[in-house]
Amino acid sequence: MLNSLREELESPVSIDERGRPVTLYEFTRKDSKCLSLSQLSSHDRAKVVAERLRRRPKYKVAAIGIGEIDQRMAIAEVEALSDIGQSLIEREQYGIEMLVEEVKEGRLKDVVEKLYTSC
Repeated sequence: MLNSLREELESPVSIDERGRPVTLYEFTRKDSKCLSLSQLSSHDRAKVVAERLRRRPKYKVAAIGIGEIDQRMAIAEVEALSDIGQSLIEREQYGIEMLVEEVKEGRLKDVVEKLYTSC
């Protein structure tokens, strides 16, 4: 669990005022100067999700009527902002929002501190 949580903490969840990716860890810090999820344009959301997908070479998801979507296809659909891409963006954004809430509410605080104070 710790490795997958570390991967999530180090994956982009937003962008800063200059358009650079912001990780979950950076996003949840009090001194963070990044845009909230609601401030992102659809293009920015696609950019964040495409980058998250690039970090998951084994990414696969099943879609009714389409079949299996691999990493390459998912990135292409997200970048094209197709209907499939929009669905993938919404799915990923939901996961991001849940993780942000868990960290901000302190439920993962001990785990996060352990990850960033060890070795």
